[in-house]
Amino acid sequence: MPKLIGLVCISIVLGVSSVANATWLCIADKSTGFTVENGTWVTARFNVADDKFLLKEDPETKTFRWQEFGDKYKGFPCKAFGDKDEPTLFECSSLIHALINVKTLRFMTWYPVGYVDGRDNNANTPYIAIGRCSKF
Repeated sequence: MPKLIGLVCISIVLGVSSVANATWLCIADKSTGFTVENGTWVTARFNVADDKFLLKEDPETKTFRWQEFGDKYKGFPCKAFGDKDEPTLFECSSLIHALINVKTLRFMTWYPVGYVDGRDNNANTPYIAIGRCSKF
């Protein structure tokens, strides 16, 4: 009986720490960036109340992808950093970039488009957002 209990405890610990087949729901808390007012770039706060993302393994490619929650699009690829079998940091890039730490359960996402293109309008406004993740 003690061996069985020990095996169950080890299985639970290994299952909780495993990154393979894991999915994280990440919800933005705060955001800041820049917008144009009267032809001038100014700092701005953006509403991120509905910004939710998933970091999950693609079963076909066995790589991780970052996507907006509820979006049918597959998202975009992520590079894993840290231990080969238990990475702790994921960097995901497309037009939007994301950095996710699955150990601290924090993430940062940013949109660098706008401003440098010389178009002083609100079609593309650079921003950065931070938030927390939960594994499920």
